[in-house]
Amino acid sequence: MSVAVRSQTAPVQGKFVNISAPANLAPTRKLSCIDLTDVKNTYTPPDVYTAIRACLAKGDYDRAAMLFPLAGAYAHFDAFRITDQTARDGGQILIMQTFAMMPPDQKQAFKQALTVVISDPKRHADFCSDVSKIGPPDYFPKYLIMHGMNAFLTPHPEQNALVPNFDAQGTWTKLQAEYLKCVN
Repeated sequence: MSVAVRSQTAPVQGKFVNISAPANLAPTRKLSCIDLTDVKNTYTPPDVYTAIRACLAKGDYDRAAMLFPLAGAYAHFDAFRITDQTARDGGQILIMQTFAMMPPDQKQAFKQALTVVISDPKRHADFCSDVSKIGPPDYFPKYLIMHGMNAFLTPHPEQNALVPNFDAQGTWTKLQAEYLKCVN
């Protein structure tokens, strides 16, 4: 019997190696630096983080800052709808991977751009309007399911991976209000 494993560091003959399950936090598509209005609700957080990295590489901090909160909201949405609680830190791992190699001055430039999106009433209203048009996630969160311990422990981690009777619309409405601070 083969058992899938998620990414983890494990000692092997006195050394540490990284073992990873297929699709663990993996994007389904590699996006270029896109506008928030070009995002589709079928894009997973790893997909959106590829766009953020592309924007950061170009120095387009404003575009990256518009994408970042949506990627976080989608990751939170997915964490609420999966049954494997050990996988719920996937969004934080994606953030760490996105910014790990970024020099401090670029991190500061991104942080300033993000502050504008959050604090400028017009920019924030435009952001909220765009997010409302995009809508809640419409994909199977395999990237996150394969990040959890069930990827190690069960032969079919995707089975029964979603919370039964999950209130998608209620969760999305709550994330828009509380996480994104978008009030209608």
